[in-house]
Amino acid sequence: MKAAQDLQLPFSECRLAVIGAGKMTRLLITHLASRGLERITIVNRSLPRAQELAEQFLDIEIEIKLNDDLFDVVGRSDIVYTATSCSDYLFTEQNLAENGLAGGRPLMLVDIAVPRNVNDDTNNLPGVKAYNVDDLKAVVAKNTAMRQKEMIEAEVSERTSGNG
Repeated sequence: MKAAQDLQLPFSECRLAVIGAGKMTRLLITHLASRGLERITIVNRSLPRAQELAEQFLDIEIEIKLNDDLFDVVGRSDIVYTATSCSDYLFTEQNLAENGLAGGRPLMLVDIAVPRNVNDDTNNLPGVKAYNVDDLKAVVAKNTAMRQKEMIEAEVSERTSGNG
């Protein structure tokens, strides 16, 4: 939903990566597959878990990279999801800038990890837009409210037209 606004790209054209290869990543890829996902890069600290995950999604082209390639993968991605159990931030304003990822082409970071993997200060960098679980909850709440409003309007319209 935010890709077109933040990246000036339709979601279908975005290059996607996810950091981590656990349950949240499996759920994320399942969801994205239902939206037409064709390829994604998984960055993980070890190969076996990422390979096991890739074997569950044979219809999706999955590239697997290790943590040593993290900033290289981020540099060639449009949207990066983080879903690790790491207790420290993977991305901060400082480490993105130090790795040449500040002020270049737009980058969207979507942090679905608890605890968080992306420091809020990353939003200070030009072209970087970071979202976390709280932001996603707000989007869901807004969409739910809009649907409820539409349902009420449809019911009122049906009653006033004499069809109800």
